[in-house]
Amino acid sequence: EISANRVSESGPFTKTDLNRQDISSKNIGVDVPFLLENTPSMTVASDGGTGIGYTSMRMRGSDQTRINVTINGAPLNEPESHTVYWVDLPDLASSTTSIQIQRGIGPSTSGPGALGGTIAIDLNDRVESGIKSVVTLGSFGTKRVTLQGATRLLHEKLSMQGRVSWINSDGYLDRAYSKLISGNLSSSYIWKKSSLQFNWLGGQERTYQAWWGVPESRVTNNIAQLTTHYYNNLGSIYKNSLDSVNLFSSDRRYNYYTYPNQIDNYTQHHMQVIYNFAPSIKQVVKWLSYYRRGMGYYEQLEYQQDGVEYVNLFDGIQDIVRRRWLTNDLFGTSLNYASNLSKDAKIELRIHANHYIGHHFGRVVQVGDQLLNEQISKTNYYLSNGEKSDISAFGRGEKKYKSISFTADIQWRYVNYFIDGNDQDFPVLNEHYSHHFFNPKFGVSYAIDEGSGLYASVAKSSKEPSRSDLIDSPSLLKPKHETLIDFETGYHNKSKHISFQTNFYGMYYKDQLVLTGALNDVGTPLR
Repeated sequence: EISANRVSESGPFTKTDLNRQDISSKNIGVDVPFLLENTPSMTVASDGGTGIGYTSMRMRGSDQTRINVTINGAPLNEPESHTVYWVDLPDLASSTTSIQIQRGIGPSTSGPGALGGTIAIDLNDRVESGIKSVVTLGSFGTKRVTLQGATRLLHEKLSMQGRVSWINSDGYLDRAYSKLISGNLSSSYIWKKSSLQFNWLGGQERTYQAWWGVPESRVTNNIAQLTTHYYNNLGSIYKNSLDSVNLFSSDRRYNYYTYPNQIDNYTQHHMQVIYNFAPSIKQVVKWLSYYRRGMGYYEQLEYQQDGVEYVNLFDGIQDIVRRRWLTNDLFGTSLNYASNLSKDAKIELRIHANHYIGHHFGRVVQVGDQLLNEQISKTNYYLSNGEKSDISAFGRGEKKYKSISFTADIQWRYVNYFIDGNDQDFPVLNEHYSHHFFNPKFGVSYAIDEGSGLYASVAKSSKEPSRSDLIDSPSLLKPKHETLIDFETGYHNKSKHISFQTNFYGMYYKDQLVLTGALNDVGTPLR
């Protein structure tokens, strides 16, 4: 079997491996970023403050949009935003067999370019038959219940396993609750030279919004600075007396939002078919096909909105409740071939393609105290569509001469992206972008002895702008794609009782998209 997107023991890239036991010992129901928070160069964040619900990570200072994440080789990053919404797959760790963290560019992978790093997650290794239940209780009303079961049939050729998890938390921040449910089903059959596996993974989340953050002066309880902050933002962020009372009467657990149903509600399903075939003892072929479906909305109370800007769904200027929806589908497939050409030489080839279709639309469900009828509440006041194709191919070769290994990895990637319709801020969209990327990577490693070695590598990666980068930028200043050249060198030593690793790196950007200091209407930084 081919382990997708993995650095081998002799690979010249910087990595950390976590096996099932490592993951299980840290798994208390938090999202994957908080499982990895103590690994090198990792910084994590949680909107609600408990590691449950909306969470994110940074690696070497690069945000989640620049960290490539895969599950069994299928990309998890959203094709338009490039980020990973871990909240959509709660308790993912309970189905995880292993995780490899690659810092820096690393080897070629599927999906958006890896600039800060790569997280390669493998699920559903064959486990022993049995039933397992886990109950976790924690601070701030945090509760997790996980039920798992597995069985082997037909002389252990057929394997089936499943999991269902419920997670609830009140959150550290005021009102920042999370109500989450997720599940996983897997079935595999093994023949003499091949295996076939079916996976389903899904989650549904309902979280109270806490993504606006907390002013520093509120955290430190500096009333003078808090007052200055308030008056500087009066009329823009703080719009009425309720906002004022909420800000000044709260503490470091302050949450900007007070509307009782200011929620995010989203459901996601993943399906995978994986076929492995070994024509000979030296060759392996792996075929992966996957489908992902997502749908949901976030609800907002908005003050003093003009009905003209909402296609006259209501008259005059009134307070409204609106929902901003996203539905999307992602279809993809990849084909891998790996061969040991000799005792000291091996190659791997892969082609990968996927196609994404996303629909962004908004609806008004309440005006003042009046709920709208079904016909009006299902009328879109804006609708935009995104369609994106991503095709890539790479070849990787490794050659050993005694204790020295040389690695070469060449990737070509093509991205084609269309946007049309009307944006949530009402401008007309009609955009088309395409990119061809050539991403070479070269490295050398030297095995000092069985448990220690040196390595060095140089790698290039390119990444297209996200949807937000494109539609939120001035019309005459459309962003270019980012390019990174990454130099790595390091030393590692692993024995029975201790593991040690050190590395030095230099990362050189061209056309890097940097934060402007501005935020969009849900607190996301703009670049």
